[in-house]
Amino acid sequence: MGTLFKAVVWRLAILAFIIALILYFWVKNHNYLAAIQTAQSIATEEITESKYSELPNLIKSLPGTRAIFTPDYYGSLYGNDKVKKIYLVQNKVSVDLRFTDKEDDAEKRSATITLNLGEVNLSKVMLFTSVQVRGDIIGTGHQKSRVQLELVDINGKRMMGPKIPVASTETPLILRPTITEPIPTGSFQNNFDLTKVKSLTIRFIIGKYPSEIKIPASGKLIFSDIYKIVNLDLISKTFGEPDATRVTGDTLNLEYELRKLKWKIERNDFFVGVNYPWNNYGWDVGKNPYGLPENSGWSAHEEKLTHDFQVLKEAGINIVRIYIFFDLRTGLKYQNGRLTGFDQYVRKDIESLFKIAGKSGMKIIPVLFDFGIADGQGPGEHPELIFQQNKVDFLANVVRPLLVEMDHWNTSYGNPVFAIELMNEPDNMAMLLIPGYFNSLKIWFKDLINIIHQETNFKITLGSHSIVDMQRWWSDLQIDVWQFHFYKYMSKEHEWWPQNLRREKVKNPGTMFCGELEPYDVTNNLDTIKSNGYNGVLFWSWNTNDGFKLTPEQINEISEWTKNQKEAK
Repeated sequence: MGTLFKAVVWRLAILAFIIALILYFWVKNHNYLAAIQTAQSIATEEITESKYSELPNLIKSLPGTRAIFTPDYYGSLYGNDKVKKIYLVQNKVSVDLRFTDKEDDAEKRSATITLNLGEVNLSKVMLFTSVQVRGDIIGTGHQKSRVQLELVDINGKRMMGPKIPVASTETPLILRPTITEPIPTGSFQNNFDLTKVKSLTIRFIIGKYPSEIKIPASGKLIFSDIYKIVNLDLISKTFGEPDATRVTGDTLNLEYELRKLKWKIERNDFFVGVNYPWNNYGWDVGKNPYGLPENSGWSAHEEKLTHDFQVLKEAGINIVRIYIFFDLRTGLKYQNGRLTGFDQYVRKDIESLFKIAGKSGMKIIPVLFDFGIADGQGPGEHPELIFQQNKVDFLANVVRPLLVEMDHWNTSYGNPVFAIELMNEPDNMAMLLIPGYFNSLKIWFKDLINIIHQETNFKITLGSHSIVDMQRWWSDLQIDVWQFHFYKYMSKEHEWWPQNLRREKVKNPGTMFCGELEPYDVTNNLDTIKSNGYNGVLFWSWNTNDGFKLTPEQINEISEWTKNQKEAK
């Protein structure tokens, strides 16, 4: 009797477990898919373009905007050794600049013009001016000279505004002083005091000496009023309140939790790779936006991809980071002004990438999007797909089915994907200058993360601008593999970087690697970053012409380092 009773209880327990499991999957899928279906039903908004270019004129016209500096007070300005003369011409401040020595350090390539403020409160405001640069100090392309606003508080802490590439006409300079949201292409040091700012600086950083800039070089920087804007709410309303609704629902995802347990026991050897970001910037996936041949993406360049991956493998490099959609200058298909999906080449190009990576034994980190999707500098530019209701249709009906197919290709071609990257350096998105847009971006990321974790087996990474930004802005996202970038100038802007911060001091759990490392002092950097406890390094880059392309000597140095590491084991 006792044996029979135990058998019945055992069978009932198994039945209860099965019923509970069925209920879990029903509730999980019902909640998640119900949110998707609700989202699909409201995807009706029209496509609009970014108004970022309108910001300068908008700022000047806002009520309450006032000048905190006018050219009448040019005598109160002072400069560093690159500034030769400050004077007044036609009611504008003109600054003569002179650069005599080639310098690798961005700080030493800078000319600074500073205004003492005393001790002022610059919280909840926006600062704005515009500058003109003349002479042979502008440059072109990625190595073009840049200009930014910079603040120093009474304790000597610095806040660096957005680094704006110098235009041939006027270059707008904008800084919204904040310690609670990212400053695109800028930053601030810990404990910066917004309420006690003592100086404001215009910093001109000459390009890293491309062929267009011959040293010694001379030029002029010209500016007029510097404005303080207090009506930040009006700026937000003018640009449109960003959509903060969710596309998906948050539910317990048992499959994902089980995958995380499996990932924890995987081997986590230190890896060294490179950024192989593109063949054609912005159109390796999708229809050629510039003409013929229409099919110019990876599906038309499989031989090149195969060859390059083989060369990389021979150099001891087994992992690459590679961009997919960039700023969405191509790849989207519209009908009567409405987004209907991706064009006919998108799936072919991505499948070709996965196929060649699988055959070559190359691990890849596909970068879905770039911050240029809402950067205000074109081409591309689709902020409506992140910050407006258009995001609903985009995530639920366009991106989600593609991710499911990508997961299938990954399985079919031997799992070449190391992790899927949501976006490259979202902290640098220019639209984040507008109050409210950062929160909206994080909500968009949470929905995209939900879709990937629910519909695929991919790990997720996010290419943060720096190790400081990674911890400040993204720690509350469900990221599986943490990623930061490092370039030499960051050691002047931040207190912490991977060479002086041990991994255990960073609270974010799990695998963590440097997704972009400027290629200098290769062996020492690899030794230091590995000994500090990080999991890998990807150098920027293999095939770009932006001044950071790896030299043959550096590639050999990487190859020797990886070879020595294997022999040491």
